[in-house]
Order: sequence, then structure tokens, then C-alpha cells
Amino acid sequence: GTETVVPRENSMKSICTLLLPEFNELLEARDAEAIAEAAADLHAADIADLISCLDAQKAAQFFESIPDQFRISAFEYLPEHDQSRLYHLLGKTKMLSTIETMSSDDRVAFLRHLPPATVDALLPLIAQAERDDIKKLFSYAPNTAGALMTTEYVAVKGDITVGEAIETVRKTAMSKETIYYLYVVNGGQSLIGVLSLRSLVVANPSQRLSEIMTTNVMKIRADEDQEHAAASIRKYSLLAIPVTDNGGKLVGIITQDDAVDVIVEESTEDAHKMGGILPFTLPYFKANL
Repeated sequence: GTETVVPRENSMKSICTLLLPEFNELLEARDAEAIAEAAADLHAADIADLISCLDAQKAAQFFESIPDQFRISAFEYLPEHDQSRLYHLLGKTKMLSTIETMSSDDRVAFLRHLPPATVDALLPLIAQAERDDIKKLFSYAPNTAGALMTTEYVAVKGDITVGEAIETVRKTAMSKETIYYLYVVNGGQSLIGVLSLRSLVVANPSQRLSEIMTTNVMKIRADEDQEHAAASIRKYSLLAIPVTDNGGKLVGIITQDDAVDVIVEESTEDAHKMGGILPFTLPYFKANL
């Protein structure tokens, strides 16, 4: 079906009206423990709305007071200008753990909006594995599938058993952005198949993945436009779409939430273009997502 996406401005106004007085009081009292307890009852998106509503110094104080797991998720929900505001208020040392722990695609999106000199000063402080990942994703041109993708996915070989694959998922799930699909690759990391988590858990544990995987894989090349990726996810009702290089090697995935962001962004641009004909307050839609 078709679902209306509530513009963030409306959601933020509602959250700020309801919660801002309480949190302003806690912040003025500098009661970090009470702030953390109150924030723990909120969704990360609502925490992000509060950060956007607070003045600069209180936003930084609030961000430092909330638990790490909420801090990272809330930061990923923030618009780029609010992310940059926090970064410049708190500095690279205090923000380092958050940046290192962000999902790879959100981290690169954030860094792309910082001045090049700021990024150059920050990169040497980031752990080697994350730094290598950043450089890889930075190599793709903006607005391409490669620039939008995440490298946090589960890839397995086709000759392992279902039982072995389930154990792999169990061990690696916490570090992956999504585990709804397993991507099957050969020795050269070329994408040769895919299977859903559902098909995995209902299969015989002794079966090989090559026996049950789907070989007709819907995929997109890293150099294709991100709008094409978003349109494919919407059209085929996918939770994620794999991204390959020109040689067929699996290099990442684009998830449904990132596709929604692209669709909303494009809808906003279209609304701007039609501003002389239609009011800007157009509803945003996402179809089949």
C-alpha cells in the first residue's frame, strides 16, 4: 500500500513541545543521571529531535549525558547541520567513539558534510579498519549507489551448510546493519546468490547453501545513480539490495531506510521545483516500503 511519511519538521515540533520543558529543567539542574534515565525511555529519533530543538550548549550537554547506545543511534538520526554543530561543540576527541561506532554509510554521509581539513585531522585518530572503510566509500562519487551503500552485511560461501550459516549469523549479527538477507559469494567475492533469513531457518541444517539459494539476484552497480537503487527497492519491495562493482564483486548493500531517505530527498527537490505552482507543504509518500 501507500503510506504517508510525516515531514520531520512536524514530528520535531510535537516532540519539542511535549518534552523540551522537562529536559531544559534537568539540564539547568545539571542532573546527568536523571537526563540519562529520561532519555532511555525515548526512541533515538525523538532524542535527535530534542537535540535539534535545544540551544547549542544544552544540546552538547544533553548529548554527553545520554548512554552510549542512544548517543550513537540519535546522532545517526540528526540532520547533517545538527551533526556538524555537535561535532564542532564537542570536538574530535569526545566525538571519536561515536564516529567509529556509527554504521558505515551514516559515518561517510556525516564526514562528507565536514570541511576537508576537518576530515583530514580526524582520520588519523580513527581505528584502521574503520579508516579503510571510510576511504573505500569516499572513493565513490556522491549520489551513486556506492556512496549510499553500507559495507555491514553478511556474506557467506555457497559450500557451507545451513547450520554453519546460522552460526555465522549468530556470531556476526550485532556488527551488521541488517541480517534479513545472506549474500552468497564465490572465492573471488563475486555475488552468486542470495537467501533470506526466513528460508535459512526453515531449511534442513545439513543442506548446502548452494542448494537453496536464489541465483537470480536483483542487484545494482556501485556507479549507478542512487535513485535507481531506491526505485528498485521500492518496486520489488526489498529490505535491501546488493551493490556490486563492474566485475560482479559484492562491495556493499543499500538498505530500505536509506532508500526512503533518497525518495524523501527527491520529493523535497521536486516540491521546490514546483513551488511556483503548488504549495511547498506537499505530503511525502513512500510506496510499498
